[in-house]
Amino acid sequence: MSWTGGYTIASARDVAKFYWDLLGPDRYILSEESYKKALQFELIPDMKLVYGAGLMIETANLSDYTATPNLTMNDTCAFVGHAGETYGFSSV
Repeated sequence: MSWTGGYTIASARDVAKFYWDLLGPDRYILSEESYKKALQFELIPDMKLVYGAGLMIETANLSDYTATPNLTMNDTCAFVGHAGETYGFSSV
């Protein structure tokens, strides 16, 4: 199950630091070219998934969980990240 689970165990702080280093103002994990590709989102209609190269636009919108997420949502529930899912477990 390593394809979906990734076998990663980390604290919330470490995950936050990883995303800061990946996407923050002083990011250094990705080259500028890879960073731009990761943020070139395209809609996968069957799944209502907006996906780039390893990143997706997620939503925590509980009032309309069927809405396709986008970064201009008025309720500010949309964010860039990547969900982690495996049998019996899901994380965002």
